[in-house]
Amino acid sequence: FNISTRPRNGLVSFDTIGQICYSYDWARICRKRRIDSFRSFDWSIVPADGQSGDLTSAIEAGRAAISKPDGITPYKQWIAKYLWDLFTYDAASLYKRRDVTGRVYALDVVDGTSIAPLVDYDGRQPTPPAPAFVQFVMGLPFDWQTASDLIYEPFWPVPNSPYGQAPIEDVLLTANTDMRMTMGLLDDWTDGNIPGGWGEAPAEMTDPAAIQELEDRLNGKLQQDQKVKVQVHLVPAGFKFTPNRKQSFDEPAYLWLARKTCAAFGVVPEDVGITQDVNRATADTQMDVQERVSDRPLAEHVDGILTAYLQDDLGLPVK
Repeated sequence: FNISTRPRNGLVSFDTIGQICYSYDWARICRKRRIDSFRSFDWSIVPADGQSGDLTSAIEAGRAAISKPDGITPYKQWIAKYLWDLFTYDAASLYKRRDVTGRVYALDVVDGTSIAPLVDYDGRQPTPPAPAFVQFVMGLPFDWQTASDLIYEPFWPVPNSPYGQAPIEDVLLTANTDMRMTMGLLDDWTDGNIPGGWGEAPAEMTDPAAIQELEDRLNGKLQQDQKVKVQVHLVPAGFKFTPNRKQSFDEPAYLWLARKTCAAFGVVPEDVGITQDVNRATADTQMDVQERVSDRPLAEHVDGILTAYLQDDLGLPVK
């Protein structure tokens, strides 16, 4: 399904979020870091709270259901697709696939940008059998789904909208600034209309044609030949060259913007290659913060969704 151009109730559109996340290198790096960190965890199926007795068959059924949640894709790859939408748009969506009898047997990851949540007259999500979501395909309404058909739970919910708030929305100005700085740095190493310097012809050379001939001869000699750039070149007496000094690389400014983006995604800067002077106490504090503000909340979010699927949809007394 294509990304719709629908607005998000006054928030940044999905199109804008997608363009920034795919264009901004630090957003891509942080997103992959969070996904890889989460899918490195092991998972298990255990009895639900308050359950006792022999639950071997239920645990085996739960393990089979989660090992390939959609019936095809292994869990590690399946959760990566789910988290991709979560960290890009905070619109991760799961469709409950049913058999001919209406029994739920699989969870499909669907494009969250194609889903538009609905609200009733009280501003709440409509309850079945009323539709709670509209799916758009190619910008047109395609299908209506109830809350029993689709799982749409933003990880960063807001009270004034049924949509979530993606991490990149916290640092839009930072991302914009960083991309402009990067493009400015790129311009220094690509073709453009800003010369490498200014040449002042000898005072007696007043003929514009002669000046143009000298310029063409010098540029033609140096262009696209790396060897001649380290050789000696003779020019008329009185020729003066003034280099066009380019702005130096401002490493602290780039690091500051990168650190803000890492913070928005809940990533410790050292984990994505930003090596700084860190002592043991600081490192321990950073790892504790990362566990409390990133890994644990995400694990509990996914745990709640999958446990509800096992218990409510598959009817298994496990978690």
